[in-house]
Amino acid sequence: MEANSVFFRIEKADMITNWISAKYRGLLVALIAGAAVWVMNQFGLFSLPGGWLYDRFVGFSVARSYQPHVVLVGIPAERRVTPGEWRRVFQTLQRLRAAQLVVFAPDETDAGFFAEAAQTPNLLLGRYLLDDQTDPAKPRLQTWPEAGAGIPYGIATLPLPEQGIYRTSPVSQRVEGEPVPSLAVAAARQRGIDSPRDSATGFIINFNQGRYSLPIIRLERLLSGDLIEELVSGRSVLIGPMLGLSVSGLHTPVTTDTTPMSTLAFQGHALDTLLGDRVITELPGWAVLLWLSAVTVVSLFVYQWFRVNESAWTTVAALVIYLLLGWAALRFLWIRLPVLELVTAQALIFFWVTHEKSSRMEREMRTMLAEMSTRLRTSALPPRFYDTPHHWEQLVAMVDQTLSLTRLIFLERVETDHRVREIQALRCSLDVIDERRRDYERTPYSTAIAAGGPIRLEEHYLAKSDLESEDQYLVPLIYSGEILGFWAFGVDMAKTQSRHQMESMAKDFSYQIAELLYHRRHWQNKEAEEARILNQYLCLQGGEVVHKDVHQALELMERRLSVQQSVFDGLEVATVLYDLFGRVMQVNHHLEKLMSEADIPAFDYTALDLLAALTTLDRETCQQLLRQVIMERNGLSIPARLEAFPERRFLLRIRALSYEESSAGPAIESAPFELLGVLFELDDVSPIHRLYSHKEKLIRHLGKRIGHSLDGLLELGAEKRAAMESSSLSRICERIQDESRMLREATVFLNKDIGAMSLQPFPVDARQPILENIEASKGRTEVSDIHIVADIPESLSLVMAEPEQLHAVTASVLDALIEDAAEESVIQITVEEKERWIRYGFRNQGFGMPNDRFQEFLFEDDGATEDYTNLRNAVHRVQSWGGSVEASSELGVGTRIEIKLRAFG
Repeated sequence: MEANSVFFRIEKADMITNWISAKYRGLLVALIAGAAVWVMNQFGLFSLPGGWLYDRFVGFSVARSYQPHVVLVGIPAERRVTPGEWRRVFQTLQRLRAAQLVVFAPDETDAGFFAEAAQTPNLLLGRYLLDDQTDPAKPRLQTWPEAGAGIPYGIATLPLPEQGIYRTSPVSQRVEGEPVPSLAVAAARQRGIDSPRDSATGFIINFNQGRYSLPIIRLERLLSGDLIEELVSGRSVLIGPMLGLSVSGLHTPVTTDTTPMSTLAFQGHALDTLLGDRVITELPGWAVLLWLSAVTVVSLFVYQWFRVNESAWTTVAALVIYLLLGWAALRFLWIRLPVLELVTAQALIFFWVTHEKSSRMEREMRTMLAEMSTRLRTSALPPRFYDTPHHWEQLVAMVDQTLSLTRLIFLERVETDHRVREIQALRCSLDVIDERRRDYERTPYSTAIAAGGPIRLEEHYLAKSDLESEDQYLVPLIYSGEILGFWAFGVDMAKTQSRHQMESMAKDFSYQIAELLYHRRHWQNKEAEEARILNQYLCLQGGEVVHKDVHQALELMERRLSVQQSVFDGLEVATVLYDLFGRVMQVNHHLEKLMSEADIPAFDYTALDLLAALTTLDRETCQQLLRQVIMERNGLSIPARLEAFPERRFLLRIRALSYEESSAGPAIESAPFELLGVLFELDDVSPIHRLYSHKEKLIRHLGKRIGHSLDGLLELGAEKRAAMESSSLSRICERIQDESRMLREATVFLNKDIGAMSLQPFPVDARQPILENIEASKGRTEVSDIHIVADIPESLSLVMAEPEQLHAVTASVLDALIEDAAEESVIQITVEEKERWIRYGFRNQGFGMPNDRFQEFLFEDDGATEDYTNLRNAVHRVQSWGGSVEASSELGVGTRIEIKLRAFG
């Protein structure tokens, strides 16, 4: 039990991990990329390129106007200064009000110097560290004479260079376990400046002021007294050796390989950086990590908005921004930003997102190709002519199915030769050709080529047939100026009505056959070229190339769409397809031409505009009809007229196009109401209308004649009734009045336009819809052993309803009862006529439901559910006809529905 619990916890943890990695994969990768670049930064992998870039920034950040805090006094490398000269130097600098005297690298054997230095205030000496021969890891201080014991000093040791470039200065150095400040730090402290934070790398010297920003005074000039107080007053004076044979130079961000910087100048820049509070600072590790994480996460979102080329330009722009930002931060804020780290993080996300996009695109293309190939295979497409090796057999079959030829033979041109060879024959063999040279540069081939079409052969090209009425023809197969072959055939002229028509058809066929052969040959050459694997790889087209398959599939789809568009344009019925918002999606040529002649802008009109323009209905009624088509899926047929053609009659059919489950695919998920659009078909029914007009005239004539006769009988009956006062005669007169009234009402309906019958109640058969629906539902009822018992009188009056909709209303009621009925139960249907009303009663034995819910589903707008949509539409339809619906349901008992419609007459 415990093992199962542990296994469950492990499995649950794996599920959570997989869910997080799937849902937040992009964020995790972005953060990991930022962390990886940060780790590389901490291990110093960017030090070499980062240092080079930093030097370039320093070179572009030189400040031309700068007031230094340090003055350099250079001593020639080979010159030895006497104690008296040192005294004069110190006195002169004190007289000029120097704030501080710093002597760099004094001679440890010069006791006189140390005696003078000990008596000079504000003096600081630079002291070397020497390697201990017994323990190199423990350096020792340079030995000084007794006179220098109390003089302040700082360590004058240089830092370790970064790839040969000196950019930093140490803060302190440990001597015998105690930290001793460096020369620049000690001098800054002596002047009351807080030293920078102690670190293993020291502090970064600010070279932004340029290499020659510190004034340099030669010792001889100082000894001569040729100095002004403004040059020295308030500044630290750093005295040390200049460049020479015994003094090597240093390479810094502001020097070149040929002119290095002296150690004196380097120490001066370090001290000037501290005195001016201009130390170059670097972002702490946590700040760098935050920057990198922010860059990777933001880039993750930004790159997904753009295409690959736009993302590449975005990366280039980000690189430029980082460079400008790094330079500006160094120039104005004295901050060294991790520019290369940011660029690397940005590039990593760019390449990763680009790779993901490419992978996703390839996966989607593969999926699309697979789905498209499946759909194409299930669409009963014929085999491709180009692919099959039996293309000649296909040509023979196509020709034989259309033309009544006695025999035929196809000949193909031999590549790189002027000869032809026999390929395929029908109802004969290849040996029946009498001509043996097969040279198409000679007759009869050359004659056929010159004629550019079929030629009748006077001499027998094929062996003579037993059919005396056979004529022989030879047809060249030429396309785009290229001779592809020949077609020889025989035809029974006794069965041919027109020689000219037969020759014209043969010429047309030859063009089509030649075009097929031409494209097949080019396709074969292309396939052969692609089969050369080495060439593909040399052209960087090796491996599996999905886009070629997609391109071929799209070409095939385009071909099919072109055929369908041609079929759509070729329809004799004027047709326009609208989307559900009434915008034109497609118009065929017939409607476009008809609307152009009627001066109606078909492309500018919405579905509502066109419906109002073609009918006499008001816009509100047109809106109701369109809603009926879209919401209830009811097709409409409406009479239409065009003012430009008053003598013509049209029938406008409107129907909603639904997606088929077999072909809709994922498109149905995003389609409102699961509909493709609304189709308008404008059919010219003028010939049918003219035929029906004769029938209408006959009906009107009979109506008038019978009406006049009945009116005469009524007048005669009234006279006789007054004289005889007979009750029987009164009843006869009343019956005649009823029949006369019914005749007048029927005449009104008979005079209505045929198309208007489907838009308003009309006298229709009350029995037929019920009987047809019972017959149509037999398959469903037999499965569940449900019996339908119908009590329908043989004689019923006509009922007032829309002819096409009465069938749908009764079908929806019957479907609902069958769906609710229990197995082996009975559904009772009764139809009766009472007091000029036709009552349809439906009752089943089924599951039922609470009656209040059933009433809500049928009669309350807020209670609509998808299962009761058809039944609710039926209720609304009956009410629009002036009828009524009563319904009830009881849980465990069943459902009862009663429909009452007005009878005609």
